[in-house]
Amino acid sequence: MSRRLVTTDDGIGLSVVVEGAPGAETSVVFCHGWTLDSTLWSDVVGGALPALGESAALIRYDMRGHGRSSAGVRGTASIERLAADLACVIEECAPVGDVILVGHSLGGMTLMAFAQQWPQVFDERVVGTLLVATSAGDLWDPVKRIPGFIAAAPAVLRLGSPSRLRANPLTRFGLRYGLFGGTARRHDLDATVAAMRSVDRDTYADLGQALLQHDRAGILPAFATKNTVVFAGSSDHLTPARHGRRIAEAIPGALYIESPGAGHMIPIERATDVIREVVSVARAAQADPARREAVSA
Repeated sequence: MSRRLVTTDDGIGLSVVVEGAPGAETSVVFCHGWTLDSTLWSDVVGGALPALGESAALIRYDMRGHGRSSAGVRGTASIERLAADLACVIEECAPVGDVILVGHSLGGMTLMAFAQQWPQVFDERVVGTLLVATSAGDLWDPVKRIPGFIAAAPAVLRLGSPSRLRANPLTRFGLRYGLFGGTARRHDLDATVAAMRSVDRDTYADLGQALLQHDRAGILPAFATKNTVVFAGSSDHLTPARHGRRIAEAIPGALYIESPGAGHMIPIERATDVIREVVSVARAAQADPARREAVSA
């Protein structure tokens, strides 16, 4: 495992972890969700590494204002900006070869924005996508239609910054039933608290508003040319399963997996299932002779 710092085009330092085989013909890039960090993918990466061996690079990073990454000034964090950051990570850590993108929650929304903003890279290099517990829009409807609700969101969110959380019985109870599907290891609950406490307050507020404004259903057909898997949890209270079903219906050929009893934290709650699909998508790309010829050309 190697850790490196990628500097974005606006000067933000992103903490990136690369495992497997840097420079391999296949790179899998993992994007975590709002208020989390790259440790979300620890179980998935740990399980996929032995299966993929030296045939792939597994790349995960902390989004700006999360984990070990630095934050920009107030008002600059947006899903569009996160997509630009993803482009920087790909350029620096996976400059050649096939790319598989894996996004959880806000990370999945970032993949949609990336497909909009970098269509050439998405079309030519991305061969597979996994959209995990995410949404293409209509979050918090109809509450967000209250006049002034979206405009007031950043100020309200700054007052309730997760940096104030503590790992105690009450917090664990709330996360167990709010983020997880009612069952969770104490280690995972405490790790989630640690990740949430590290989030920059302004980034948290700006991205909370961005989630309310997110509407990218129109880009979903572009994912039909990729090997796409959509995960949803039947007990997800943040991005309910109907959002996953809507995404899968808009992507012809997508594999839809709805996990009974799983909440929002599918990369932890159903790590074995996510590992299986990551490995399957990677192996399918590696077995495609047309892709191998394109990569070596």
